[in-house]
Amino acid sequence: MPNPQFDAKQENTIVTTYLIEPQLRLNKTWNQNNVLDVLAGSTFQKSRTTTSSLFGLGFASDDITQLNAAASTFGSSTDVSYAFNSLFGRVNYIYSSKYIANASFRRDGSSRFGPGHRFGDFWAASAAWVFSRESFAGNWHFLSNGKLRASYGLVGNDAIGDFTYVDLWQPVAYGGQPGARPATAESPDVHWESTTKFDLGVDLSFLQDRVGLVVNYFDNRTGNMLVNKPVSGQTGFGTVGVEDNLPAKVKNNGLEVELNTVNVRTRQFQWSTKFNFTHQQNILKSFPGLATNANYNQIYQVGKSLSPFFGYKFLGVDPTTGTPKYDGFNLDGTAQNPNSSNPGYQYLANTDANYYGGCINNFTWKGVSLDVFLQFVQGNTVYNTLYLLNNSSTTNFNQLTDVLRRWKNKGDITDVPRSATAATAWWANTAIDRRSSRFLQDGSYMRLKNVTLSYSLPAPTLARMKIKEIRIYATGQNLAVFTHYKGVDPETGADVAPPRIIVGGVNLVF
Repeated sequence: MPNPQFDAKQENTIVTTYLIEPQLRLNKTWNQNNVLDVLAGSTFQKSRTTTSSLFGLGFASDDITQLNAAASTFGSSTDVSYAFNSLFGRVNYIYSSKYIANASFRRDGSSRFGPGHRFGDFWAASAAWVFSRESFAGNWHFLSNGKLRASYGLVGNDAIGDFTYVDLWQPVAYGGQPGARPATAESPDVHWESTTKFDLGVDLSFLQDRVGLVVNYFDNRTGNMLVNKPVSGQTGFGTVGVEDNLPAKVKNNGLEVELNTVNVRTRQFQWSTKFNFTHQQNILKSFPGLATNANYNQIYQVGKSLSPFFGYKFLGVDPTTGTPKYDGFNLDGTAQNPNSSNPGYQYLANTDANYYGGCINNFTWKGVSLDVFLQFVQGNTVYNTLYLLNNSSTTNFNQLTDVLRRWKNKGDITDVPRSATAATAWWANTAIDRRSSRFLQDGSYMRLKNVTLSYSLPAPTLARMKIKEIRIYATGQNLAVFTHYKGVDPETGADVAPPRIIVGGVNLVF
């Protein structure tokens, strides 16, 4: 008899893409000090993805994979197309190798938007000043290169599904008869997402390029954000939502620093360092109607980060009863404001890091090379689910030693509530406790991300062996982490640490 547990699937996907980009370019130099570069072009892109799938259920044996041997078979297919057209132009002018100006414009069209919304106009302008070439910098012997630069522009985004602006239907069988049912709801007004970008930076190098410094400030403002908006299940599209533009405005700004140095350089030994640092923030600047928008008013707050944590504020443990205290609630669990639809629920923390970066040190001595990569993150807030499960007497998991500090007697001062169950305490096993700031922790850390030690045989030895290169190496990843976080992994908040990997090998080049 056929075994219904044996099944097979055959799938075929064909992706066809056409891309044509004709361009015209003019480059002209005159009076030795003037360079003009003009570019005009267009883009014609079209792609088509077809997929066909056949399924077979109920084979007599797992060794049989021919679909016609299955007790029942069925199939499905998809056919999706995407087209993108663009006209663009760019003008770049350089005077005396010191002053640089650039302007560009493009008109993009995407098939992902409906009639009247398919085309968007985007542009950018930039300028730079190589001040190290000025006469006043002639005596600055320590400065190898110095450039100030700034840019401002508008870019677009069409990253949504195809044909979401119209009703989509999919075939379905009903009562043994072929038919069709709605798959997605139309969104005829969905249009381009737009972002204005401002950058201001300086590029410096010193001491014959032994020290290089790049500092960049950026400020990006995004509006008409493309999202998959949740809709009521009563519409029939509750599981797929509707593609739409949010009226919100988002600000993403920050500072990036990159420092490259050659610390020591002799005939046989060299030590170099690459350091990078980033501070950025993503802030919701405005969102008309947010207060009454049930899909988002429990997730975002104007003026706060786009990576917030909402919940209930833990105020400590009552020393008389051992009961945890929460903002907006009395000790007996009753709301201080009974008219509130969600009393005590509030913005608690920004889960984004204040800053992050890394540092790579490379040491070479004769044929020996050592690379050490350190990664650091400061100020990220992590919801410690392990601490929730293992520092609460209301669960049946093994407990952390912190439970030894729990409240036991009247007058105890501690941040760990008394032992309780759902039958003996109103707060035990409730969302108020589970979603409280009691389990938010500082996830700052420094990780020894990668260490590689290698040795390359010298050229005379390789010549005698008639081999171009022999390199022996050993690499370790995720070797150590330094943090005050009480969970397993402060980077992801997961209960499983990233694996520590040790790899060794030999590279031969003949």
